[in-house]
Amino acid sequence: MPTPQTGNYMIAGYAVILGGMALYIASLFVRFRRRVQELTALEEETAEK
Repeated sequence: MPTPQTGNYMIAGYAVILGGMALYIASLFVRFRRRVQELTALEEETAEK
């Protein structure tokens, strides 16, 4: 019995894993930018008082 060809499944698996990692990194980047904006707004607010 010949060895099954599973190369396409391997490529699909890597694509899913790398896609998930890319989404996670994008999520971290967006959350970081929001926190920087919040911190800047808080600093400006406290400087006014």
